[in-house]
Amino acid sequence: MTERRASLDWLKALLITFVVVWHARPWLLDAQAPFLARACFGFFYFHATTLAVPTFLLVSLYLYFQGREAKPGYFGRRMARLLQLYLFWTLTQWLTSWAFTGELAPLTFSHVLQGGPSLPYVGGSVFYFLSDLLVLTVLAEGYARLGPAWRARAGWAVAGFATGFVGLEQAYGIPSYIGLEFFVLYVPAAFHAKELARHGRAFALAWFAFACLESWLIAVHGLEVRTYCRYSNICGALALMGYALSLDLPRRGAVETLSRLSLGVFAVHKIPQSLAHMALAALATPQAALAPSNPQLLALFACTVLGTGVMLWAMDRSPLRRFIR
Repeated sequence: MTERRASLDWLKALLITFVVVWHARPWLLDAQAPFLARACFGFFYFHATTLAVPTFLLVSLYLYFQGREAKPGYFGRRMARLLQLYLFWTLTQWLTSWAFTGELAPLTFSHVLQGGPSLPYVGGSVFYFLSDLLVLTVLAEGYARLGPAWRARAGWAVAGFATGFVGLEQAYGIPSYIGLEFFVLYVPAAFHAKELARHGRAFALAWFAFACLESWLIAVHGLEVRTYCRYSNICGALALMGYALSLDLPRRGAVETLSRLSLGVFAVHKIPQSLAHMALAALATPQAALAPSNPQLLALFACTVLGTGVMLWAMDRSPLRRFIR
């Protein structure tokens, strides 16, 4: 049986913290704040917290390859597990949206790909992650079955396609619903994860350089970029994974618990967040829920964290436990 790596627990705990902070954003600076402070806040929100989803994909694929080596028949069991999670959470998303809005969203191909409809005030479903992971796991199994020579060719071809797509998307605005065109890069990256451990510092420097360049292009030239379809995002995810595999970090109970519950936090946190915004809109105005002040943002963030904790506590003590771990 594969030994649990403490460094991956630390990484997953950091990533799920990034997810909640990115979505809830407990503090924002207005145009009157000092430029350096605004630049640092913006850099952290847009270039650091957004590393969570691609790095989670990378970790999941890495663990899949590890499990595949240790457990015969792992592919079938893994696909069944991912499909179960996808169906449960997509249905939950649909029913939650219906309960919150009073309207049942139509069954469209876009909603199926994205894991359900949006929730009020907090945007789209997060379960596109499971859609991506289902497809990427199939591709990972195929990649692992290739012979060494064909695998090397396929890896370079995938890397070229994914990085080329990022450039084309930024230049021409090519649409992508769930990001598979560039997330596919993480299949060969996860398979060759030991190389990431040796080059973590190089990827970190590339992340910082691309992040600065993208920030300049956005601020000066009005470049429109998507959250994950960026060279900085790719390099940052590879850097984080590389550092996690190269570091020998101590075990901590709280970190391991947060790591084990990262799926649950990811899945449920937008529900209390949406409820908190709806409560603010009812107590104040709908505009306040759309553009809350910083004290209101802190209160919304606290409600999100508290509500997520209560939901996970209840689910962990019920038959639904298997959907949050």
